[in-house]
Amino acid sequence: EVAVESFGAVLGGAGGQRRCFGELLTYAAGMMCFACRPEWFHYAVVVGNELSMERVVRVRMDRTVCLQIWDACRDFGAAAARLTAAIRDSAVARRAP
Repeated sequence: EVAVESFGAVLGGAGGQRRCFGELLTYAAGMMCFACRPEWFHYAVVVGNELSMERVVRVRMDRTVCLQIWDACRDFGAAAARLTAAIRDSAVARRAP
């Protein structure tokens, strides 16, 4: 079935998973580095105050970094979207109550 075959594209190397996750992990490692900088708050959107405990709700990134991550994850994202569509269209899903 198409849905089963689509899992291989997402979970196997052909779907771009390795390249995408490698890029995401590289960015996450960089985020750990800027957390030690005194001006770390310039790289994030923080909500709350001292009483309610501040928390990071968004990480700011340069447009070029965003495009670089998207370039690395585009194939994997497309494979995941095809898998989602195949699951929705599968005979098993259509028979579900």
